[in-house]
Amino acid sequence: MMENEAVTEFLLEREGAVLAAVAELCAQHDRPVGPTEVGLWLGHHYNSASSATGPILDRLVQRGLVERMPGGNYRLAQRLRGVEG
Repeated sequence: MMENEAVTEFLLEREGAVLAAVAELCAQHDRPVGPTEVGLWLGHHYNSASSATGPILDRLVQRGLVERMPGGNYRLAQRLRGVEG
């Protein structure tokens, strides 16, 4: 595998993990979740949880997969809600 392909695959895996975390946490708590919650759920330390997931959440927003809510929390995009169950 070429180096660029390996980087792309790594990034897509991280995005998939963050997307799955948002889906699971929103379903569990019945509310939008913050980047720190997502990072903690993925196993990041509290001090780095938000910075580890924030840029990925921004990319998912740009792709139309999650929505950023007022207050900085996130939920699945409307077109994906109901699919996670």
